[in-house]
Amino acid sequence: MTSLDMEINVYLPGIKIRTSSTDYSPIDQLQLVKFNGQRFEPFGSVLDSK
Repeated sequence: MTSLDMEINVYLPGIKIRTSSTDYSPIDQLQLVKFNGQRFEPFGSVLDSK
């Protein structure tokens, strides 16, 4: 599985699973969340770590 590039419904919208023959780390994105007293709420846009 060295050529994945897809979104799946398990993660937040916009988070992609990507691998290559030189990069086996499938997730390089994140989205910040804050706790509102009852639940975590995402804020801002999806961030790339690269």
